[in-house]
This record gives sequence, structure tokens and C-alpha cells, in this order.
Amino acid sequence: MKIGIIKASQGPCLAAFYGDQWVSVPKALEALGEKPINEMGAFIETYCDSVVDLNKRIFALVENGKAREYTYPVEGAVFMPPLPETPMFFTARGNSALHTRIKKRPVCKQPVMEQRYNFNLVGHKHTMVVRDGFTGTGWNYEMVVVIGKPCHTVSEENVEDYIFGYTNMLDHGGGYASPFSDEWNMPDEEKVFADYAYAGCYNGNTQVPTPIGPYITTKDEVGDPHDQLLEERESGRLVSLGSGKAVNFTINEMVAYTSGFMTLRPGDMLSTASITYDGYPSRPWKYPENAYIQAKTEK
Repeated sequence: MKIGIIKASQGPCLAAFYGDQWVSVPKALEALGEKPINEMGAFIETYCDSVVDLNKRIFALVENGKAREYTYPVEGAVFMPPLPETPMFFTARGNSALHTRIKKRPVCKQPVMEQRYNFNLVGHKHTMVVRDGFTGTGWNYEMVVVIGKPCHTVSEENVEDYIFGYTNMLDHGGGYASPFSDEWNMPDEEKVFADYAYAGCYNGNTQVPTPIGPYITTKDEVGDPHDQLLEERESGRLVSLGSGKAVNFTINEMVAYTSGFMTLRPGDMLSTASITYDGYPSRPWKYPENAYIQAKTEK
């Protein structure tokens, strides 16, 4: 199943996607005699173990023409981030195996998980116009795993039982030098917090919006998330191609480690850190006018 959130005229609408159409999930649930749900976290928690069967039932409504009144074209739809109301979002820092090898840096003994700011996440096909003179260092692809049920002290072997699905994210390196170097030159008027806690997590919480989505694909349609190629393009030009296996710690290792000291809830998300950027040169100059970034995975 592919489940996301569409910005509809009456407000955000939980949507299931079938080809070039999307279906209102609350309306479909009502037609099936189920309680209507229009919040991602509640949907994940309710249907984590039965989403495959539910997907078949909703698709049957579409095939039989019974969902015609609440089926809409995907083309022209405005996507919102496929997030619950209050998720936690973590990224495994320094997780790129290729980057670690190229830089000749030691590999951490366990994943280093950093919590991100959810308000920086925007939907699929979001358009951002940067201010004149901005010199970002590039967007980089990350795989994101979505937790499906309360998860605490789970072994690596059992992690998949607690996963709901996966989604995509393009991370951004920010437009300034790292705050951990002597070159950090972020103007005071552009700091978003009065204290300097912002500097401590700057790399993962850049002011630049981070696209996520377009939707969550449930684990039954993905299988091994690391067994796929990841492609990144700039204005149609291939700039990076990477393997989902090029990580120091797998998704199972990330989830097992994090669940060892906190409880992950339905809808919480963890990302692998950037994978494709290793072959993508940073941009010390302005992006061309009307440039756009694309990310694609096989699954």
C-alpha cells in the first residue's frame, strides 16, 4: 500500500494511491464499515498488521467503481509530508560507508542518532525559491523507515515485525560552513534560536526545507530496503547513483539500537543519513535559475 497526505480543499486528507489516482482513505474506510481515520499516526497504529488486507479491500472498491465519488487524479495534487501529528524523527549521522572510507574516518561502534526538527519537512514536489546569493551544498538522498507499533528493546532479528513501511527524503547540507569549524559564518540575524543549541545540531536541522515523501510504501511492497539502487538527478541530469547497502549500520541495526534506550511509537521515523552524495560534488556557487532536484529508488 502507498499511503500519504494530500492537501485537499477541506483540509489535509489521508490518501491511498493506485496508479495515477488517489482515494480518500476516510471515505473508503466508511464505505467498508470501518471507523473513518484521517490522521497518519492513528492509521499506522490501527492497521500496522492488517494493512495488506485493507489495501486489497480499498482497491476492490476502486476496481468495482464504488469509490468513484472520492477518487481523484494524482496529477496536480499537492502533497504534504506523510507524517503523524507528533512524530519523532531521527537520522543516523556518519552512516555512509562510502563517505567514511573516502575520508578515512573510523566507523562508530554504534549508530549515532540525531533528532531532527519536524517543521523543516515539506511534501513531495514542494517548490522552494531560495534568496539571491544562496550557495547550498546539495541535496542528498536518505532512506526513511516508519515504525508501526510500540518498539522497545527489540532485537535486530525482530525489527521487521515493528516496521510499517518506508519513505524517501532529500537532506540538505545547508548554506553555511559547519558550526564545528572555525569558518562558521552564519549571520546573527539569521539564527533561528536565541541560544546556541541550534549550532550543535545544525547539520541535520538546516534552515533549508527538507523534502520527504511522496508517500509511505508499506514493508510488504519493499522487502529488503537496502537491496535497491538510489538515483539522484539535478534538472534531469544524473549526478549520483548509489546502493542502499552502502551504509555502516542497516535500518535493523538503527532501530534495534535506538529502541534499547527509548520507546519508538507508531509513526516515528529514522533515516539512514545521506547515501548518494558521495559522488555528488558540493556547490560553492549558486544553483542555476529554475533548477530542480529529483530522487528516485527502485522500490
